Amino acid sequence: MVRIAYCVSRWPMSEFCPSHMVEIVTERLRLRPLPRDVCAAIVDGDPGTRSWADGYPTEGDIVVASIALEAGTHYDPDTPWGPFQICLNDAAATAIGGVGAIHAPDPAGSIEIGYGIAESTRGSGLAREAVGGLIATWPALGIRKVVAVISPDNRASARLASATGFQFVRMVDTDDDGIMQRWELDLEV
Repeated sequence: MVRIAYCVSRWPMSEFCPSHMVEIVTERLRLRPLPRDVCAAIVDGDPGTRSWADGYPTEGDIVVASIALEAGTHYDPDTPWGPFQICLNDAAATAIGGVGAIHAPDPAGSIEIGYGIAESTRGSGLAREAVGGLIATWPALGIRKVVAVISPDNRASARLASATGFQFVRMVDTDDDGIMQRWELDLEV
């Protein structure tokens, strides 16, 4: 079950997201937009009053938050593509990772997804639930294809892609990361 909800009053809106931002709610998770103050906390490694899982933020979370901060006014936390902070659907809203598009969709409606969670929370299907929750919102926005580019050494990510319906397409030579696996998921719009 996935539903889109506006920030609800039981969480302090100033701490997690302004009222105009949308969060995605799954059975066990809340995918929350990353406002600049949360990006700064991630980069600084200082949760303040927020709850963070052991091992959060991951290296990927720090990279994404740094890029968002470097973008300045060009960064729009209201985008439906992410990045989103993955939080447990518990009273503390414990942050465990991140999920979102690598870039805005292309004109054909194709988008690349990236994801990661803290090692302490792996193995219980939470990353799969976060990826599935975000992808479930995209067909209504005109997304027709989701791409995941995965290191051949990252078997867990390949298993997640397969479990969420992606199909392995081919090996690709990327400029930055060398030879990678390209996985695709066609969506019904």
